[in-house]
Amino acid sequence: MEIYTDRLKFSELSLLDVSGIAQIAKDMAWNDTLNLLLRSDIDETTFTYFDKANLYPYKQKLKESGYLEDTTELYKKVPYTFIPEDCWHINFPQLKRPFIEKAQEYVNTAIKKRKEAERQGYWLAIRERNNDKLTGVIAISTRVLKDGEGNNKIGHSGMFLHPDYQKKGIVSEANAVMIDFMYKYLLDEQGKQLSDNTFYYTTCHPLNIGSQKIQEKAGGILQTKKAVNKEKFEFYATREQQENSPLFKNPIKWRACLDNGIIIASLTGKNFTLHHISSSNKKESNTR
Repeated sequence: MEIYTDRLKFSELSLLDVSGIAQIAKDMAWNDTLNLLLRSDIDETTFTYFDKANLYPYKQKLKESGYLEDTTELYKKVPYTFIPEDCWHINFPQLKRPFIEKAQEYVNTAIKKRKEAERQGYWLAIRERNNDKLTGVIAISTRVLKDGEGNNKIGHSGMFLHPDYQKKGIVSEANAVMIDFMYKYLLDEQGKQLSDNTFYYTTCHPLNIGSQKIQEKAGGILQTKKAVNKEKFEFYATREQQENSPLFKNPIKWRACLDNGIIIASLTGKNFTLHHISSSNKKESNTR
């Protein structure tokens, strides 16, 4: 299965992506670690609470290093060896040290899920269309989970993107397209009925401010009494909240070539319907 927008391509993960995912995970972890040390709003108590007491001493070391004269793309300037890997801060726990092994596990899981009789999830590589470069991964699921209060949770998405491609609108575009695809095709098109107490949910590390802003932009509301601890924050959103959120303010054109060769297309947002284009060869989905 593949999905295209004007600038992005989403395609099934393969074993060829393992090394690329591992490098993205490592660069992300290193970038997140340095950014955490740069923050002035957290102190030694915060580092200790989040089991990062061994990282805190490097906050002062970084100040004294001379690297902070220009913090642009700081993760490229400071060598990995500046801080031992076992001290790094990981925002995405599925991809941590050892990075190659964890990337292998991640891809193997994606391949296994893809082969299930009733497919309930998609793990897709994010690539730039103009050069086919792997920039990250997004996952989404229609498996219904229960929380402790009787609510249904779907869509639990995980997304990571290389630091070089962050803050360029790719995260918002990818989220909007995948959420739209989930509702219009995986749910509506396949006739799946969801109860009123069904929520799209996402999680993020409590120190990951960027991720929290992304969830809020997509209509997510922090569940202060549900699954909030030093491991993760959890956000809930109804379909209406998402479709009326800033994430869907500007419609994005997307086209998907499904596993059976059928091509569908739509614009993101509740006012645009799903169109079946053809059932011919998958290569047709390469056209804009």
